Amino acid sequence: MQQQQDILSDFNQEQTSVYGVDKGTRFVNALIDGVVLRFIDWILLGIFSISSPTSFLDMWPSMLAGSVIAIAYYTIMEGATGQTVGKMVTRTKVIRTDLDRPVNFTDALVRSIIRTIPILDAISIFWGEIWHDQFSRTRVVKKI
Repeated sequence: MQQQQDILSDFNQEQTSVYGVDKGTRFVNALIDGVVLRFIDWILLGIFSISSPTSFLDMWPSMLAGSVIAIAYYTIMEGATGQTVGKMVTRTKVIRTDLDRPVNFTDALVRSIIRTIPILDAISIFWGEIWHDQFSRTRVVKKI
């Protein structure tokens, strides 16, 4: 029991609500993070002088690179702090569903990989729990 209390007290000395955030807040998080990811893509395109694809077959390398960048962004940000830039703005945080403890890099990686499954993760919001939350046993909560 003492170990459980220590874990919770070490949670950045912050309190979080026990309820997940609403879909509107999650949409704002995704929108802000999408802008951040496009900015990162734009910088990397400039650094490596990558031209825009001209055909569908030419798109695969840039789509793969975009997925790798997104996985790295979400894994590093959420694994280190429990937050992305979008979550910082909306004052939300990712936590584990068990013991309401912080996520680790493995949890963040699972969330990130599932996010890159085209369409399926996005439409899972209409079926109930969002897939990247469900499969990684995490949830997004409001920081108090």
